[in-house]
Amino acid sequence: MPTTPRVPPARRVVADLAGADYASAFTVPAAGLDSRTAAYWARAVVLGAPFPVRWALLAGWRHVLGLRLAPTYAPGHVLGWPVEQDEPGAITLRARSPLLLARSTVSVDAVGLTWTTRVHFERRAGRTVWAAAAQVHHRLLPLLLRRAVRREA
Repeated sequence: MPTTPRVPPARRVVADLAGADYASAFTVPAAGLDSRTAAYWARAVVLGAPFPVRWALLAGWRHVLGLRLAPTYAPGHVLGWPVEQDEPGAITLRARSPLLLARSTVSVDAVGLTWTTRVHFERRAGRTVWAAAAQVHHRLLPLLLRRAVRREA
């Protein structure tokens, strides 16, 4: 039986950015730490954040962006985000609100850990709300990625 060629995580990230109304990707060096799955890293980044940061993330996702999330530690979820796709090298989380559809893909390879975010606006107000949220996203996510890698090194 023929096998489907595996797409390296870095190439998958570039392909995932196409078609989004907003897209960002943050990568931190993580050489030698790719023995852990992308799902492990996704959890390490958000669940490893200090409690006040996790609380603020959940409050922002649920009450500012209006994302429909599961309970925080529900099986098949990462901090309430449903897992859309899970492979050893990449995991994609997907959440929707009346304003937008958001996908976060965490990928890991021999070089680094990458968190890609893609947002599709469902309504004009989604663009406005995301413009404010993106300011926090751009500052916080690289910090959380570096913190997770430092803890695991």
